[in-house]
Amino acid sequence: MSKKIDKTSSNFNKIMRSFKDKWVAVSPDYSKVFASANTLSGVMNKIEKDAKLKIFKVVSLNMIYSPFN
Repeated sequence: MSKKIDKTSSNFNKIMRSFKDKWVAVSPDYSKVFASANTLSGVMNKIEKDAKLKIFKVVSLNMIYSPFN
């Protein structure tokens, strides 16, 4: 029985380790980081306005994060 590797999770974990406490703009599948900065405005200045990217802040791994709906 072979295990299927979840590439998206693997890429996301690399981003979490490499860009701790930074804002990042990544491709929808998390395979490429297009920009990173200390502030959201810093990331927004580095990317094209019509780019279909996911933008978020990478929080420290020892922090608790709870998204609010």
